[in-house]
Parts: sequence; structure tokens; C-alpha cells
Amino acid sequence: MISKPKKRKMNPMLLNVLLISGGVHAVALFILGSITVYKYIVPSEAQFEEPPVVEQVEPPKEVKVEIRPQAAPQQQQSMQNLRMKQVGNITVANVDVDLPSMEQSFTVSSGLGGFGGGALLGGTRGSIGIGMSDISVFGLKSKAERVLFAIDASRTMLTDKKGGLHSYRVIKEEITTMVSNLSTGTLFNVVFYNDGRLLFFKPRPVPAGDQVTQELINWVAPINSDINKLGAPGARKIKIEALSEEPVHIAMNRYQHGGGNETAYLTQVFLEQSIDAVFVIAPRHSGFQRIARPYTQKENEAWKKRTSDPRYQEQLKEHNKERAELVKKAREIKAKRDAERKKRGL
Repeated sequence: MISKPKKRKMNPMLLNVLLISGGVHAVALFILGSITVYKYIVPSEAQFEEPPVVEQVEPPKEVKVEIRPQAAPQQQQSMQNLRMKQVGNITVANVDVDLPSMEQSFTVSSGLGGFGGGALLGGTRGSIGIGMSDISVFGLKSKAERVLFAIDASRTMLTDKKGGLHSYRVIKEEITTMVSNLSTGTLFNVVFYNDGRLLFFKPRPVPAGDQVTQELINWVAPINSDINKLGAPGARKIKIEALSEEPVHIAMNRYQHGGGNETAYLTQVFLEQSIDAVFVIAPRHSGFQRIARPYTQKENEAWKKRTSDPRYQEQLKEHNKERAELVKKAREIKAKRDAERKKRGL
């Protein structure tokens, strides 16, 4: 008779140990697997290393070296060769040499200051700037290759308030000094004018240079240097070349004392020197004004009718009487001023 083997029962404690061990291994595998997946899927953050610290090196201290110039050997002069000689007593007139400011006493105006032919002269004459000079006359500055200096020679430039003959000498010295500083390629000319008459240094502008500067100094020396010889000796009327038959130009020539006529006439003469810039030194400059023209026949008839009116004739008599009194007063004032000027040595 075969007996059936008895079934063995599993030890409950062993079963618990196995279950706990299996659970621990499962948890461990899950954690390690998660770490591996995270490591390969999620990139690691970039890490930066700090650059090495740069050491600042202080520059060497500035060393000041004092260099003393060597004294030039003194020229020994024999005391026996030095002599003092009395040349006599020099008597100087009591002259007030405190000259007024040039900017306040005279009007210096410039025009045409264009380059390469001038804005008002047209652009027919080219320029490459070889003879360009910087020019400054009593504070008025310009640049030019062809320049004209124009000076008023009338008595109004010689009043005591403007400094008289002494200030005029300063003006002439300023012009000659300016010419001596011009570039060699610069062309220049100088003109003195009075009552519509002009005296040019040269017929046309000439190149600057030492020789022509000395010639200019000698030429300007006698102009308004003597109270008994005022004005510009040899000044004459200059014939206008361009459009000389135009009615405006004819009027400018015939009526020089008609206000704007002289200004327009002088400007035209200056322009015909073919210049880039002109500096005009005058006691005053009121700009361009109306040009006086001859009266028409109708205007002459109207004037004749007006002057023949008895009321006009009566007014004219009163005017002439008042004028004679004013002339007498003016002569008395002039005589008084002349006496004062004589005391001052003027």
C-alpha cells in the first residue's frame, strides 16, 4: 500500500522575509531606474568657471626732470668802447595822443566776399586758392585773392573826435601792414577818394610783395599828413567802363552830391577792378540810397510855377536871412575851436 506524501506547509516567517526582500529590491530598482532615465533625458546645467583674477599693476610714478637752459655766454664788451653822447633837447608839442577807438570812430565795411570770382562779380574768373589770404581790417575779416582797400580822404575823416591827422596816420599804417601780410599770390590795390574823385595806387590790382609794399608806404605817406594840404592830390573822375551809356550811370556821373549817387558810382568803380573783396574805411556809410536823376520838362515847369508864387518868395527871403545868421554863428564857433586846437598843438 502506497502512502501519499504529506504536503509541507511554508514557514510564514520565511514568506514574510521573501516578500519584504522582494519589495525592497523592487523599490531599489525603481529608484535606480528613475535616476538613470533622469540623467540621460534631462541635461545637466552648464557650469562656468570664474576667470582668473587679473592683477592690476600700478604704473611707475612720474619722474619730473628739471632741465635748466644753459646761460649763453655773455659778450664781453670793453667799457672803453661805450660812449654816451648828448644829441640835444627835443621839444614836442603838447599833443593829445589818446586816439579814439577805430571801431567807434570809423565805419569799415566790406563786400563781395565771394570765392573764385565773387558772388556779385559773376563766376567767369576761376580760382584755385593759391593766392588766398586771410584779411582783417580793424576787426572785419574776410578771405580773398583780389582785394581792394578804399579810404575816404575827405575832411570828415580828420575831425578831432576821430583823432585828426594822427588817427588817419594809424589808418594808413593799418593798410600797409595788412598789405605786407598778404600772400605772395594775392592781388591788391589801394584807392583814396573824395567828392567823387579817386586816386588809385595802381591802375589794376598787383601781386603783393616786399618791394611793392615799400612803394605803397612811400605813396600813402603824404596823403592827409599836412593840415595845409588835405585830400588826395591828383584824384580824378574815373570813367565807368561797363554800361556807361545807361541812364542810371549817366545820372551817377552828373549828380555826385545827390545822396546815393556817389555811393553807387564808387561801388561801380570798385567792381570794375575785378576784385573778390573791398574794404571801405569811411566816417559813415548809410548804404545804398535813391539815385538822383535830371528833372523832366514837366517837373521843371512845375518848379518854376511854384517858385514864382509870392508866398514862396517871402518864405525864401526869411530862409536866406536865417541862413546868414546861422553862417555867422558857425564861423564864430569855428574860430573858437581853432583857437582851442592851436593851444593844444593841433
